[in-house]
Amino acid sequence: MVIINEKYSDLKDWINTIPSVFSQSGEILYKARNEIRRIDHNGVAFCVKRYHKPRFPNNLIYSFFRQPKVLRAYYNAELLCRKGFATPEVVACILEGRLLGYSYLITLCSPLQHRFYEFRQHSIEGYEELLDMLGEMAGKMNDCGILHKDFSPGNILFDRIDNQWRIELVDINRMRFGDVSLERGCRNFARLWGNESLLERVASAYARQRGFDPTQCTTIAIREWRKFWKHRK
Repeated sequence: MVIINEKYSDLKDWINTIPSVFSQSGEILYKARNEIRRIDHNGVAFCVKRYHKPRFPNNLIYSFFRQPKVLRAYYNAELLCRKGFATPEVVACILEGRLLGYSYLITLCSPLQHRFYEFRQHSIEGYEELLDMLGEMAGKMNDCGILHKDFSPGNILFDRIDNQWRIELVDINRMRFGDVSLERGCRNFARLWGNESLLERVASAYARQRGFDPTQCTTIAIREWRKFWKHRK
C-alpha cells in the first residue's frame, strides 16, 4: 500500500522505487532497529525512515488489528500541520506486504540542525526565548487535545533562522488525543534533558499558556523529571 500527499503526486514513480533502492541510496542519518536516510531527488532533500519488520505476533496485530506506526506518523503529521504545529512535511508512506513487512515514511528534510540533547551541556542563558516557545507550544497542543507521548530531546528539533527561533517535532507516531489535565501535561516534560532551571522555564511558559498556576506546574514537572531520571540511572 502506498499513500501519497496530493501535493507530491508527481513523485509517484520515484516513491514506488523506494523499497527497492533504499539500502543503496543516500546518506545514513540514523541506523538501529529503524533506519533513516537522506535521499536527494530532483534537487530536493527527502528524509526516508524505514521501520523494521514486526515479528510474530506483532506483524498480525499491525496488519489486521492496530494501525501500523508508519500510518500513525503520517496522519499525525497531517493533523499537526493542520493545527499549526511544525513537523517535517509528509510526502508519502509505504507499507509492504499483506502481513506487514518493512514500511517507509517519506518527509521533506528539516532545515533545523539542533536537537534538545544539547541542553545536557548548555546553560539556559541565551535560550530563554526558545524554552518559552517550547512550553507555549506544548500548552497549545494540549489545549487542542494533543499529547506527544515521546516528548524527548531527540524528538525536538530547533534552530535560529532569520534571527528567529524555530521548533519542529519528529517521531510523532505515539500521540494521545483527548483532554489533557494539568498533571498529565506537566508529567510529559519528564524526559527532557538539562537541569531544574530548564524545567522551571518550560513549565512556567506552559502554565501561562494554559492559565494554570506556574508554581504548581513547575513543582509537578520537576518532581516527575527527578523520578524519571532516577529510575533511568
